[in-house]
Amino acid sequence: MTEKNDQVEAMDIVQEDEETKQKRLYKETVDGIKRNFALLERSVETAEARFTTRVLRTLPSIRRRLTCDILAQVISEQYGSGK
Repeated sequence: MTEKNDQVEAMDIVQEDEETKQKRLYKETVDGIKRNFALLERSVETAEARFTTRVLRTLPSIRRRLTCDILAQVISEQYGSGK
């Protein structure tokens, strides 16, 4: 009986860690997209191709983590409030 309770507690700890990981990945993805917007704006202002190149290098990793919710949040934050 004690062994079964230990297993249940261990599963709860693993579940909490997975939830924390998902929240962290969500935040990192949103921050990465926002950082890319800033780099693209700087690239346009300064006519420097290196900023665009930096954005292009990050796209595959962001694309793997991108979801509809993340994209909707970034769009609404970036363009939604009268910007």
